[in-house]
Amino acid sequence: INAICLVKSNDQLWIGTSEGLYFAHPDQSEWKAVAPEENGLSPVKDSVRVIYQDSQGIMWVGFDNSGAASLLSSGKWEFFDPADGLSSYEVQDITEDDRGRIWFAHEDALSFYDGITWNSLDIRDGLRVRSIRALARYEDGSIWMSGLGSVGSYRPTVRVPPVPGFAFERRSPGSPVWKASDSDEKIKWTVGDLMRLEAQVADLGTVRSKRRFRYYIQYGEMG
Repeated sequence: INAICLVKSNDQLWIGTSEGLYFAHPDQSEWKAVAPEENGLSPVKDSVRVIYQDSQGIMWVGFDNSGAASLLSSGKWEFFDPADGLSSYEVQDITEDDRGRIWFAHEDALSFYDGITWNSLDIRDGLRVRSIRALARYEDGSIWMSGLGSVGSYRPTVRVPPVPGFAFERRSPGSPVWKASDSDEKIKWTVGDLMRLEAQVADLGTVRSKRRFRYYIQYGEMG
């Protein structure tokens, strides 16, 4: 047995083993396996390393080789791996911070998930604890971790995103002249107008090698 957790909502006892996940009520002797045929996904039968219930009652499971999973209120499992943003397929421990984000410990990195976006910390961010095995949240909001011969902490901070700088220009059909517009100006479009947009965004909170940006253009009503 690698992990154990008492589910607060129904008094079920969950245990994680090298052969998968099992559950039962403490006063019962019959243990039931969470088998692949019950949800159509095989990683539940992988070796379970950690089981965690967050403040919303959601159950989280970390595996040795298959990433992590959460049990949704619908009774279906949702699985996460590096393709989704998890730093590694192996998860050593799971905890929750005071902002409701779920943290995952890996061999040489941390991942955290806010329900929408994944992010991570590793040596490039200054993480010095290696072979992380356990996580704990302190009352000041910091995340403590223990690893191979060392202990460390990380204090999540609320960063206000920098205000981006925009340069917006448009050109009427047949005109060679681009006219600049203020970014907060209400623009009335003419069918056939061309536009170009330059955006400058500073991200000082992420190391250069890990920076990723997404750009969206939302079309408004044309007059």
